[in-house]
Amino acid sequence: MKAKRDETLEEIWAIRRQIAKEFDYNPRKAGEYYRRQQEKAGVKIYRREDHLARAK
Repeated sequence: MKAKRDETLEEIWAIRRQIAKEFDYNPRKAGEYYRRQQEKAGVKIYRREDHLARAK
């Protein structure tokens, strides 16, 4: 079971590294890109949960 979990985590980390590299490791560039994609698609890609908004 542990090996499967490790493989899954490694895959997630690899995808995150790939996305970070694509945007020159700049989260602002990534955010702008995904906001433009939301506008083009007319749907939200990311939605903040209510309980997170209340915590702030």
